[in-house]
Amino acid sequence: MYIDIYKDDPTNELHGAIGLFSEIDFQKRGDNFTHLLTPKLLLKLSPGNMRKEDGGGRLSPINAFNLDRLNKIDNFETGNTATLGFDFNI
Repeated sequence: MYIDIYKDDPTNELHGAIGLFSEIDFQKRGDNFTHLLTPKLLLKLSPGNMRKEDGGGRLSPINAFNLDRLNKIDNFETGNTATLGFDFNI
C-alpha cells in the first residue's frame, strides 16, 4: 500500500525560535471598584521554511502569545511576527 502524502526518504529538520514577551499591569482603584488593564507584546524571530498548512487551524486568543502558536508536531510557524493585545478586568 502506497501513500502519496509521505516521503520515501527520511527528513531531519531542526527549528528554533526566539521571542520577547512583555506585559505591564495598570491598575485603577476606587471605593467600590478595581480596574486592571494589562497590555501585552510578543516579538518573535523564527528563521526557516514553513510547510503549507492544509488543516485550516485557527489562531485563538488562548495561544496568541505562545511561541508555538500552531501547536502542531509536524509544522512550525516561521518568520518575524509581532503580537499586540491586552487583558481587561473589572
